[in-house]
Amino acid sequence: MNTKWILALLGGALLALVILGLVSRRHRVQEPVKVVRKLSSQPRRGYYVPPRDPGPPTSSKVAARAFSDATLKTTFKSYRTAVATGNDQLRDALRAGLSKNLSAVVSWAEADLAQARKPNDIAIARKTLESLRN
Repeated sequence: MNTKWILALLGGALLALVILGLVSRRHRVQEPVKVVRKLSSQPRRGYYVPPRDPGPPTSSKVAARAFSDATLKTTFKSYRTAVATGNDQLRDALRAGLSKNLSAVVSWAEADLAQARKPNDIAIARKTLESLRN
């Protein structure tokens, strides 16, 4: 019987300590942690950092020419894909859009052929160039 009383007293004391610890934690105020990050004067590698002075705005003629070139280049890439996949209907539709500036498109196709290294890429570039010249 003595052992039961001792165990009951120890258990009660342990329970009181746990409850006291939980109550005291609830009333403790934690200060927010300040996160300070040192800003480097040098940009990190691989990240674009815009220039501090953007310079004069681009003229509308230059912007229109860049837009026209980008549109023509995208149409050429779609044409090349149509030739590679054998989609004759799409190829013929895109050819009409490329005919406005055929000399630039042929030069892109020639550059494509010069840069091709794999046999499959060479065959596609050659087929594209031949279809543009015909």
